[in-house]
Order: sequence, then C-alpha cells, then structure tokens
Amino acid sequence: MSGNAVNWRRWLSPRVLGPLLFLVIAWNVDWPALLRILVAVPAHLVVLALALQALALVLKTLRWRSLLHSQGYALPVRQVWPWYLVSSSFGVVTPARLGEAWKAFMARDRAGVPLSSGLSATLLDRLLDMSMNGYLALAALLWISLFPFLNTLWWSLLLLVPLIFLALLFPRIRERPLRWLLEHSLARKLGLDPETRERLVTDMHALFGPRLALAVLLTLLSGAVLFFQFGVLLVALDLVLEPMVVNSTLLSALTKTVSALPVSVAGVGTRDAVLVVVFRHLDLAVETAVGLSVLLLLVNHVGVGVFGTLAGWWDRRTGD
Repeated sequence: MSGNAVNWRRWLSPRVLGPLLFLVIAWNVDWPALLRILVAVPAHLVVLALALQALALVLKTLRWRSLLHSQGYALPVRQVWPWYLVSSSFGVVTPARLGEAWKAFMARDRAGVPLSSGLSATLLDRLLDMSMNGYLALAALLWISLFPFLNTLWWSLLLLVPLIFLALLFPRIRERPLRWLLEHSLARKLGLDPETRERLVTDMHALFGPRLALAVLLTLLSGAVLFFQFGVLLVALDLVLEPMVVNSTLLSALTKTVSALPVSVAGVGTRDAVLVVVFRHLDLAVETAVGLSVLLLLVNHVGVGVFGTLAGWWDRRTGD
C-alpha cells in the first residue's frame, strides 16, 4: 500500500460501532410494525424531501463557488454544480468524507484553480455545516433535556462557542488551530507535499474576508431547507412534535451531528440510536424512530448518491 493510500482497515475498525448499534436496535424492533409504518409513508412527501435535498445542494454549491470567488476564482455555476454533487456523493461513502475533496481536484484539472485554493474552500465549506449543526445539537440536548445533569455543561458550551468563532476572525489567534486542523483533516490523509500544505494555510486565511458573510448566509439557508425537510419526514410518519419548527430544526441538527461521528458509515446505527433515545424520551415507538432513520438514509444518502450519479453523467456529456 502506498503512503498516500487510504488505510481501509484503520478506517473501518472504529466504524464497527455503528453497525453493532444497529444490530442491537434491530433485535428489539417489531419488523412487521416497522414495515407497516414505511409502507404508509406518502410517496409525494418523500419526493418533496428529495426536492428539498436537491435545493440544499444547489445552495451549498453556490457557497463553495463563493468561497472560490473570494480567492479570485470566479467559476460559472454551470461548471461547478456537477463537481459539487459528484463529490458530495463520494463523501457519503469514503473515509472521513474525503470524497468531498474530489471537487477541488476537478477545479484544478478543469479550471486551473490551485489545489490549495480548492481544498481550503472545501474544508471551510464542510466546517460551516458542522459548526451550525453542532451548535444546534447542543441546543437540542438542552431543549429535550436528555441529560439534565449536564445542562450546566451544555449552557457553558453554548455561550463559549460564539466567542471562539469571533476569536477566529483574528489571524494570529486562528493560525495555530488552522495548522492543526489542516494537518489532521486533509494534509495527512491526502498526502500533500509541504509546499501545498503551506499554501493551504495561506488560502484558508484568505477565506476569512468580507465574502465569508455570504458563505455563512448560504449555510443558514441550506440548513433551513434541510430542517424543513426533516419536518416533512416527520409529517410523512404522521408525527406532530409541537412546536414543529423548533423540534424539526434541533432534532435534524442533532441527528446530523451524531451521523458525522467517525464510528459509523453513513450514520447507520448512530443515527438510529440517537433517534431511539429521543423518541423513547418523548414516549414514542422505537419503530417510528427507526422508520425516520430509514427515510433520512434514503433521502440524505441514497438520494445524494443518485444526484451525484446524474451530475457525473451530465458533466461527461457536456464536457464542461
């Protein structure tokens, strides 16, 4: 195995936990009841959820394009959208979502964008989603009061996190965290040479400019679309958790955050587990929780894979 190759054995070993959790949950599920729940789901609501997923991907494509633009590379939307969708589909099935870096290589090969610029935009693109969902996940833990003995910790983190983000606006403060993050996220995993690593740090600093506000706005908009999508899936299962806006937003962020933990593949097992815990806390059936998890897997992972496949076909057809 080459030095740059992915160590699949090392990647898979911690992700055994997710499937094990799923097996434990599956053992306690009434499968005929689960099948009845899924069969009763209105097809038009699933189609609506898929359409909302597509809209969210469009907004995220615009965000990544904006981040490239802030570094001086104004690429047309018709050129970058298939790259973003294909890389998103790769990200669903690759170690640590490394497949999302594919669009940076396409921008380099097809548009002459330096790899460091494409990778820095890709990393910040991912961090914006993770930051939003992670922060709202903390709020969800407080709102649902799953672990009331930890409420002081959750409140402390909710107050501290915004201060940390404000501090990162200052170059001297973010220098060391940026270097650590880049080293442990992209540089080492992709086997980047020292020169590219240094340019990557410089390009990351360049992203913290006026256009970052647009990227944040697009993050909030895409997040709102996906939170609404979560509400649509709740309605599809005949669940009304009032207040719906708050519950769909916070539960969606919580499931996305847990699904992103490196102990599963595509959130299988971990997403199911957190939904089962929450639904039991709300006196709802385990089968409903697993049914919602199945719908989320279908829409957010299989759906993205289908969109990526279609985008790849379009990209090859047009040759842009």
